[in-house]
Amino acid sequence: MVGHFGVGKTSLVRRFVTSEYEDKYLTTIGVKIVKKDVTVRDKPTTLMLWDIAGKDELAPVNLAQVSGTSGYILVVDGCRASTLTTAMDLQKTITKMYGPLPFVMAVNKVDLESQWEVKRADIDSCGWTSFDTSAKSGVGVNEMFLRLADKILEGDVAK
Repeated sequence: MVGHFGVGKTSLVRRFVTSEYEDKYLTTIGVKIVKKDVTVRDKPTTLMLWDIAGKDELAPVNLAQVSGTSGYILVVDGCRASTLTTAMDLQKTITKMYGPLPFVMAVNKVDLESQWEVKRADIDSCGWTSFDTSAKSGVGVNEMFLRLADKILEGDVAK
């Protein structure tokens, strides 16, 4: 999970792993690692989820923590257009550092879609597999994680 600070990375992981949501915002320091067992392509699969501290104006994302990953999720806050720019920059940097890896994009906070600054055309122009998600309601969360797992298993690194 990579993206700008406050986009909902921790909340998405929590929703996926425990089916819970917490309104209280807690900044991730460093990285938090959790796992979840799922079935993908009729195979039991263990996902190790690394929730990496977000990027802000003073602290870049520690992309050394991405080393050795099988895939990643770029998280965007639909209510903050700048977070899409951050996601685009992170995707370019990760690809440059580690080569093409399977990934998907989560455009989070679809429960607040009427307040979105991120435009649908900008999301579509990335050409990436993307999901409108809500950590609060759970919309799109399971589908997003399972699609990434499927892309990893099929070796899909294109988008």
